[in-house]
Amino acid sequence: MSPTCEAFIRAVVAANWRDAFLNLNGLNMYEMLRGMAALDRLDLGDLWAQQASFTGMVNMPRIQYAHDVVVNRHLPQTAPGDLQQTGQVGDARNFIGHPSPLVFENDLTGTLPVPLAAPPRLTEFDFVTAANTLGGGVEVAGIMAVAQVEAGGRNGFGPAGRPIIRYELHIFQGRTGGIYHATHPHLSQPTLAAGNPYHTGGQTTEWSLMHGSDDSAQPHQGPADLRCLAVGFVGDLSSHGL
Repeated sequence: MSPTCEAFIRAVVAANWRDAFLNLNGLNMYEMLRGMAALDRLDLGDLWAQQASFTGMVNMPRIQYAHDVVVNRHLPQTAPGDLQQTGQVGDARNFIGHPSPLVFENDLTGTLPVPLAAPPRLTEFDFVTAANTLGGGVEVAGIMAVAQVEAGGRNGFGPAGRPIIRYELHIFQGRTGGIYHATHPHLSQPTLAAGNPYHTGGQTTEWSLMHGSDDSAQPHQGPADLRCLAVGFVGDLSSHGL
């Protein structure tokens, strides 16, 4: 995702409509379509309710064309300006057929902790403490064995200083009542199996899904995205109360 697209989404989240339209105007058609598609439909509606105030500042016919493609998922009958000649109608057609989402590399809502420059590592004392806390005859060796199997030697943090996560699409769908399934299928699926095809690209993908759901749902649904993560080196689900 380009810095301009990030600035667009940040401005929408902050209801800074002037900056939102100015940054949206600076995007190519590929990112313009996907940037608007990334938004919660309530946010997209709020953005569009302001469009009359900025008609003279941006190429609003082009933006409206992209908006109509995102909302209606078909090509408008006519394309304004040079959209046909410059291939932007083709970009819109490709989006309708293959609406691949943007990759979110950063937290655009400012609601998540910053990555750690030097993530802590577990020591044997930590495993002893965990065994004592669990009680019931739980052995330190057993906890270490589970950690080795689940984490494969990892310490719970990736190289970027962020916790290792798995974004569970089916839990997000359950937490949000399925309202994002039609508009954001890469974030919301009804079953674990249905969500599995979206887990490609390792932690870059998982964090992109996390950031994307945070941008879409958090302002309206609360932290539903945080409660659908398997977090850390043994993959504990935060929906279990963490």
